[in-house]
Amino acid sequence: STTAFERTDPFSIAFWVKGPVSPSASLTILAKRAGGAVQAGYRITILGATANDPYEVSLVNDAGFSNMITAEFSRSNNNDWHHVVVTYIGNSLAAGISLSEAGVSKSRSTAGTLTGSILNSAGFQIGVWQGTQFFPGLIDEVRVYKRALSAAEVSALYQSR
Repeated sequence: STTAFERTDPFSIAFWVKGPVSPSASLTILAKRAGGAVQAGYRITILGATANDPYEVSLVNDAGFSNMITAEFSRSNNNDWHHVVVTYIGNSLAAGISLSEAGVSKSRSTAGTLTGSILNSAGFQIGVWQGTQFFPGLIDEVRVYKRALSAAEVSALYQSR
């Protein structure tokens, strides 16, 4: 599958998003993460009900969340369209996750340790989390790359709009 990645695989995911301003709950933009007892996989969300409602990118091995990495990134909190690119270099470290909005690298805070597999049989979900939580905005032009895009490639993607 073009969306199945192991914790040691570099990847990039690009998309356009127009989300709500100051959401009251966390909103999944996209995910490939199993539900239930073992939630292995990855997910990109807007953390609602949090100061400035940042983006969060997480890679998880288990549901106990003792084996995961997360990175939070500042977000333009308005009702405009935003081009976002998430890049992971495959080093099992939260510092290996980056996010650009409108071609500009965003500041981040990171946490966690990831030593186990993130592979799962879940489907790639856009704008929904486990079939019940739906994104109340718009998502367009999702692209998945089986490599980490360079800063120049991220900028070129945005400039080609």
